[in-house]
Amino acid sequence: MTAPSVRFTGSGFRYCTVYALDSNGYPAASSTTVYEGVQAEGAKTLELNEPEPRIINISGDDRLYAMDALPALEGMNGTLTIARTNMALEAIVRAVTNFTVGEAKGLVGGITDKSGSEPQCGLMAYRQALTEAGARVYESVVIPRALLFARNSGYNENAAEYAFSVVPQLVTKHLWGTALAANVEGATQAQVIRFVTQYKPYVVAWKGDNVVTKFLFAAARQAVSTDKIHGVWVNGVKDATATLATDGVTPTSKPGSGDMVVCFYEVA
Repeated sequence: MTAPSVRFTGSGFRYCTVYALDSNGYPAASSTTVYEGVQAEGAKTLELNEPEPRIINISGDDRLYAMDALPALEGMNGTLTIARTNMALEAIVRAVTNFTVGEAKGLVGGITDKSGSEPQCGLMAYRQALTEAGARVYESVVIPRALLFARNSGYNENAAEYAFSVVPQLVTKHLWGTALAANVEGATQAQVIRFVTQYKPYVVAWKGDNVVTKFLFAAARQAVSTDKIHGVWVNGVKDATATLATDGVTPTSKPGSGDMVVCFYEVA
C-alpha cells in the first residue's frame, strides 16, 4: 500500500459521525463491542469559519509606516447541515434522553434545563477528493472536542434540512488521547486536525473488561489491510506492538476493566 498524495482537490462531502466522549475525552465505548459513534446521516455541508487575524496599522511621519498582525481573539466555529434527523444524535448533543409514550418515540428539544450544560462531543467528517493524477483520496477533519447545538427546523413544502452549530474547543490531544507535540505536529494546541487517506477514514473504540484480548471491527467496516490500521491506543498511549488484523486488533497487554482502546484505520 502507498501513502496518498498531500496535493488534492476536494469534490464532495460524504460522511460525518459524532462521538459521545467519556470523562477523559475518549470516544465513549461502554463495552467490548465496537463503538462507532452516531452517524450524522445525509451529510450536506460542514462549514468551518476561521476568523481573520487582527491587522495592526502602524503610523508614523503622517503616513502608514508599517503593518503587523496578531492572532485572532475569536475561535473557529461552524455549521453542520444534514438531510435526515437522528433522534439518538440529538439526544447526545442536547444531553437528554430518547423516551417513549406508548409506541411513539420522543425527544425534548429547544430550550431545556440542560441548555448551557451540553456535553462536549468528538466529530469526524470526510469528503472525497482527487489528486493531480486523478486518484481518489479522502480528506478528513477531526474535531477532538466540540460543542454541538441542535437547531430545530420549521416545516414547509421543501425537503427537510437539519442544522447544528459547531463550536470546536481548543485541545492539546488527539481524539485517541495522545498529546500534540511540537516535534511531531508542529503545535501543541489546536481546534481541528486534518488528514488525507487513500481510503475512507474511521475511528472506533472499545472498553476493556480484563477478559477480551481481541477487539473486533464491525463486520461491515473491516480494515482495507493491516497497513491501513494507523494506530491502536490504550488509555491514550499508542501500542506500537499490537497485533493487527483486518477484522480487529489485539493490544500487546490485555486491557483491564475500564481501559479505553481506540483505533484509527481505513475502510474500503
